[in-house]
Amino acid sequence: MFIIAGIVIVVLYVILNIGIFSYVRSSKKISYGGRAQVVRDASVKSSTPTPTPHPLTSKGLYKFSISAGKEKPTIMTKGMINPIDPEIGGKQDLELTAVSGAKNLTATLTTDTKKQTVLLTKDPEKPDVWKGSWIMDDTYSYIYTLNVSGTVGGNEVNFPFMFR
Repeated sequence: MFIIAGIVIVVLYVILNIGIFSYVRSSKKISYGGRAQVVRDASVKSSTPTPTPHPLTSKGLYKFSISAGKEKPTIMTKGMINPIDPEIGGKQDLELTAVSGAKNLTATLTTDTKKQTVLLTKDPEKPDVWKGSWIMDDTYSYIYTLNVSGTVGGNEVNFPFMFR
């Protein structure tokens, strides 16, 4: 009697596990090493935008400094952007201290849907200081980068900032 009950329990256990495995496979869930991963259908759009926006870690005036090795030259040593978190329609100022001999500096701001390039001008009172400003006319919830480019020693040099 106990042997028959044991066999019935084992058979039911095997059938139940096969049923669960079949259900999981049919719902496109695949298990790897004990962790379930969902295989997504490319035609289904997520309700959450990717990448999910997150707040900036800084507010207001943002100062930075840059160091680089001899094998990869940089175009600037320090700078500030004010404010880093402007309202739409607000003015944003950039000031950079460039390396000696830097020429033709430009700043290209890329936001969610727009890209704008500003020619930076040399400050007549401070050697190697370049300034520029622009109006923030787009959102920057997902994309917020600044690329500074120019010429140093006859070579084109770019330096990207990823604020978001």
